[in-house]
Amino acid sequence: MRLLFGLAASSALFFATAPLIGIQPASAAPVQCPDTWTGTKCDYYQDGYKAGRKDRKAGMSMAYARHNDAYDSRNASYYQEGYETGWQSVKGDDSQQSAQHSGIQCPDTWTGMKLDYYKDGFKAGHKNRKAGLSMAYERHDGAYDSRNASYYQEGYEAGWSK
Repeated sequence: MRLLFGLAASSALFFATAPLIGIQPASAAPVQCPDTWTGTKCDYYQDGYKAGRKDRKAGMSMAYARHNDAYDSRNASYYQEGYETGWQSVKGDDSQQSAQHSGIQCPDTWTGMKLDYYKDGFKAGHKNRKAGLSMAYERHDGAYDSRNASYYQEGYEAGWSK
């Protein structure tokens, strides 16, 4: 009887602490790389895939460059491929209509990247305002590139003012 109790307690402890020590549940399937990619290429692809899924679930635009600290220039294409595949694997509606339903008011003619950067800026600005931070979109310089900074800034300022 003591042995049976000891096994039950050990099993319960193992399954309760497994997530804390990084053991993945059996249902978590590994990210599949393209057939010809192995080693480092596959590692960057998998990292990008996970980042893309995470960004899409958080409602962020598809912009792998915001993670430029996660890859080097030699492997950027593998990371980007994984990121875009991961981002697209999560269902979502990135249309102008979904922006309006979320309370984000942006110019009616904006679509694609302009709209994405505006929405990201809006969310960051609104979050910063709620946290009591000053209006400074520059603190998020990893979330946009210089070509789209004006759209991000405009969204940030609108979100911060809301």
